[in-house]
Amino acid sequence: MSDTTARDPACDMRFMRKRRLVSRAQHEDPMASMANLFDLMLLLAVGLFIMALSSYGLGGLLTQKDFSLVTNPGTQNERIVTKNGSTITTLKPTSNSVTGVGKRVGSIFSVNGNLVYVPGQ
Repeated sequence: MSDTTARDPACDMRFMRKRRLVSRAQHEDPMASMANLFDLMLLLAVGLFIMALSSYGLGGLLTQKDFSLVTNPGTQNERIVTKNGSTITTLKPTSNSVTGVGKRVGSIFSVNGNLVYVPGQ
């Protein structure tokens, strides 16, 4: 027998092909995976933003509907958030009192612990 043994060329080519495909993919675009990670992080940030808005009851900020929301009622940190069209306004109640003559615009009733406003005439 001689020192060189006969090798199967198909076996050698199989290993060469795998290395070539891996190296070709690596040299093609090294930043492609970073772009995919950026897209994933952006999607995650938007999802967390929407979850934060909905947990505070501010999901209406993302719609076209007008609404008002009172946060922390009865405390010093009480805020009134109103949305009219695309304008969002935050109001902080003060301890200032108002005097003057007014007119009755409706009535408020307590029904099973819920306040119900009935417009007047």
